[in-house]
Amino acid sequence: MSIFLSASPTILVCCDLQESCSPADAGSSPAAAASRALLARWRKLRWPVAHLKRLGERQWLARDADEWLEAFRPRPDELTFLHQLPSAYSSAHFAQYMQSFRDTACVLTGYSLDETILATAVDGYHRNHRYYLAADSVACKAPPRADAETYRRAVIAIVQNFAGTFQAAGAALPSLPGGRKLHDQRGHPWE
Repeated sequence: MSIFLSASPTILVCCDLQESCSPADAGSSPAAAASRALLARWRKLRWPVAHLKRLGERQWLARDADEWLEAFRPRPDELTFLHQLPSAYSSAHFAQYMQSFRDTACVLTGYSLDETILATAVDGYHRNHRYYLAADSVACKAPPRADAETYRRAVIAIVQNFAGTFQAAGAALPSLPGGRKLHDQRGHPWE
């Protein structure tokens, strides 16, 4: 399946890849591996990466109270947004950043599928921003039911009402309408 993205580089939005939002099996989960692969692909292409960090009430004043997972630690040239409510748009800086783009798409990956990812996809939809969910690279922090995979699939089905979905592991090269392939800023095809 090809995903239709814009001519400008697509933004990878890494949601809540931090210690407090990690599921119990975060290090060994297929979602973590797919998120690492997506992040590595974006970094190789030098496309924009935005990291979201969820802050609880007590952490709002102590911004470094919750550490990033080491494999997903933002680099100095990558964007970082702090948000206190579930949606990334609760960060005024993120909302302003996204408002500055007219025709760009974002790919959502990370943890807090049933909070941050869902709320951001809904808010983005209502602001006419285009989001895609890399469905195999997302996980819920602590599903309320015993069957975590069934719960995850149900939340993904809800997100599909507001964002496109694709499987990052087997994704075809993204293409533009009309079948044109995307290239990075050096003219190399996306691989």
